[in-house]
Amino acid sequence: MELSLATPGVYWFKLRSKNKCDWGSFSDILSFSVSKKPDPVENVHVAQNDDCNLAVKWDAPFDGGSALLGYKVELETMGGETPFMSTNIGCGLDPKVTECAIDI
Repeated sequence: MELSLATPGVYWFKLRSKNKCDWGSFSDILSFSVSKKPDPVENVHVAQNDDCNLAVKWDAPFDGGSALLGYKVELETMGGETPFMSTNIGCGLDPKVTECAIDI
């Protein structure tokens, strides 16, 4: 059985089965959480920019009802035959840190 639950929150459920004789007893009550994707990161800005380093800061978004696990920071550069090259920067893995220093 599949349910579509659009509202984030905690849900509880129990199950029982039925045969030709009657309904059986309910199972133990189980609970689970429903969440949604986090909101977009807000107030992204360059905090420092020099010839070799870039520092980016942002405000943590609403987590969608589930703790943030991290951020994915990408840097796009112009050059070569490929107009844009995306690089996954190795920072942003700690959801409590809303700042990233990038060597460029």
